[in-house]
Amino acid sequence: MDDDDGKAVGVALIGSGRMGAFHAETLARRIPGTQLVAVADPAPGAAARLAADLGAPRACTDPAEVLADPAVGAVVIAAPARFHADLVVAAAGAGKAVFCEKPMALSAADADRAIDAARAAGVVLQVGFNRRFAADWTAARALLDDGRLGTPRLLRSVTRDPGGFDPSRVAPDTIFNETLIHDFDTLRFLNPGANAVEVYATADALVEPDWRDRGLLDTAVVVVRFDNGVTGVAEACFEAAYG
Repeated sequence: MDDDDGKAVGVALIGSGRMGAFHAETLARRIPGTQLVAVADPAPGAAARLAADLGAPRACTDPAEVLADPAVGAVVIAAPARFHADLVVAAAGAGKAVFCEKPMALSAADADRAIDAARAAGVVLQVGFNRRFAADWTAARALLDDGRLGTPRLLRSVTRDPGGFDPSRVAPDTIFNETLIHDFDTLRFLNPGANAVEVYATADALVEPDWRDRGLLDTAVVVVRFDNGVTGVAEACFEAAYG
């Protein structure tokens, strides 16, 4: 990931929660040619703690500070989803390449706004749909692309979390925006060129029923009908005994 001069690319992390900390460690210790140079998080002390643990030279509470830093060539956005689109637009405007955790936005309009900003700035924008880059998933897509697998008819994507989560720290829309979004991407990836024309979803609080009135849904099934006739089913549950 070296730049054109062969120097390590300086990367800033915005958001130091669970996913942010994972990305920070990856940048600092696992990817040749990158250097974690800054961490930004509005929570008091959060950025400083993570930066100190990983040897990043800069920590701050305002993302605008790292976007203005000439040592930063790229940004990893792992803040809460409601901030993603605005952060992508700001990073693109600052000329930084962007890796944004899913979902990139909470509406199609905001997603388009972020994409347009990246195109206008001529910067790279990638969303964290990791399955597309796993060897087994790319092999399956290759079978579809060259016709060896035939024409898809039914697709099914299943996600199971091992449980043990703190419901007070889970947003009501998490099962759709943070969990099943990977399955939605899978259905698109394995049905190339098709677009969804009809979506039906059902969900309930079956793992933590006491949280139902607060809108936390932990078990869901979504049926998607595509314009090429394929039907896809995505399902998720936050707790499975087998992990």
